Amino acid sequence: METTKSDNGQDQNACKRWLQARTVGLPTAWARLMNFNFVRSTKSVVWIPSDFVQDPGNASQRTPEHLAKNPVYPDPVYYLTFLGKYFFRSPQLRTLRIEQFNRYLMLTDADAARSSDLTSENTIDADVGGDPYRVIDPDHRNYDPLLETTAPGTQFASTMFGCPGARRRNDSRLGVSRPPLLEPSGDGREDFYQQRLLLGLAWWSPGSPKKVVVAGKEAVEWTFCWTPPSAEHIGGANLDRETMKVATVPLNFSYEHFCKLLELKFCDPELGCVCACCATSAETSGSCRSCRFAVGWHRCRAVQVRQTDLVWCPGSLHGGRLDIQRVLFNLHRRQLPTDVLVAKADEYVNEQLVTQAEADGMLAVIRSERGTSGIANDAADGDDDAVLVGAPRRLSRHELQALLEKRVGQMKEGGSDDAPTDQYRVYMYIIERMQLGENPIRLMVQASAGTGKSSQRPPISFDESAQLGVRPVNSSSRRCGGRGFLLTTVYLYCILNGKKVRACAPTGIAAANIELEGSAVSASTLHCFFDLDGSYESRLDFSKTTNEKVDAVINLDVLMLDEVS
Repeated sequence: METTKSDNGQDQNACKRWLQARTVGLPTAWARLMNFNFVRSTKSVVWIPSDFVQDPGNASQRTPEHLAKNPVYPDPVYYLTFLGKYFFRSPQLRTLRIEQFNRYLMLTDADAARSSDLTSENTIDADVGGDPYRVIDPDHRNYDPLLETTAPGTQFASTMFGCPGARRRNDSRLGVSRPPLLEPSGDGREDFYQQRLLLGLAWWSPGSPKKVVVAGKEAVEWTFCWTPPSAEHIGGANLDRETMKVATVPLNFSYEHFCKLLELKFCDPELGCVCACCATSAETSGSCRSCRFAVGWHRCRAVQVRQTDLVWCPGSLHGGRLDIQRVLFNLHRRQLPTDVLVAKADEYVNEQLVTQAEADGMLAVIRSERGTSGIANDAADGDDDAVLVGAPRRLSRHELQALLEKRVGQMKEGGSDDAPTDQYRVYMYIIERMQLGENPIRLMVQASAGTGKSSQRPPISFDESAQLGVRPVNSSSRRCGGRGFLLTTVYLYCILNGKKVRACAPTGIAAANIELEGSAVSASTLHCFFDLDGSYESRLDFSKTTNEKVDAVINLDVLMLDEVS
């Protein structure tokens, strides 16, 4: 209020007074909330377009003065964008993907433009303290050993005259890339795979773009190349250099088809270039930290012999249905409303990108993480067998009991009273210990893929520990189904017997596999259930028992973890 009146009480320009004050009103409110302790973020966040060549409608055309003054400028029609300057980088930097380039380097023309605006408040190039601030993270998805050892300030010349070079950033001011989030559906499907191609491989241009005529229209055509790693760095495999042409008008070229061809080539079993950790990370948490967020050709700690050895992360360019799952969970992490996510899932199903069952499984995990549920039949509960006519419905208690008996019978098939099947033996051990209810147990079930396994653990201090091993797949376990059959059956037993039970998995995709249609059997990710931060430490305060998540953890009877390996 003090900004709207002068000392003599006359009205003044409130906006002008507020700008003049800068120490009252909203700025002061924020300062008080932050205890007057501010840290100015000076990280360089670089926007990465999804197109190799900018659309003519959005591109800046060179002026006549610029054309006359710079006759050898690389682009004959348009000013170079950030990506255009990246494509003409030094040959020493041609192994860097665009996100790796942004992390360690900045363009020298951007450096010069920024330096003219520096004030005493800028700390972009200032390292705090006597020693330079530096954090070496070899597991970072954009880590590069060459530039990690390059001194800050080192400059790399461009291959084209009139194009700026690059300068190594200070260790305390490494850059961050920000690409747009695209969906592989509808008209945006080609844009999605163009972005995958741009971010997944280190492209460069061997020469200036040329003026061409395409379908009677004048256009600027670029040539892009990708140089594969040397054979000694990828286990002796020999790959050819890839080349493609992109113009400012559409060509008869499919990015999705090209991505699929490259993906099949890099994943060829005869080459042996696929990373073993990444090949299983779609359903598990991976074997090493370096593979958790890996893209394209990367270094895997689990299989790496030398620092320069590289392996391919499958799905970096084309993952099929896995691409849809990733996009839907990314939209979920961006807090889009649930009804919007449901509409997106329906769109993917209508375009036959995923099945209805896969879409329902993903939505079940998302609802579980958000603390909601999608029950289609609220009327069928308790002992009432009445159901509603229509699509998927909630099973009644009698139907759930019949389903449990059927699944137990399936586990018993192929065995006898003296020699029960592995699954039935483990199932009965778990159920008997639950029924005794004396000593809580920690139980781990190990088995090969396809045997229907789980890991179960009550969430309290344990007086007894037991471990059971399940032998490789036998005929009965194949008939019972694959991964999670035992887990979902135990979950169903807990529901019918009044046990407070939850199931978790390391990834959203693994959690989506834990589901029984028509029942409350579902799972969430470990990060969501325990509210884990980036260091895998829980943010839950167990002294606050009124908190919904804290109350859920404290009052659990059974906690089941899938894919713990």
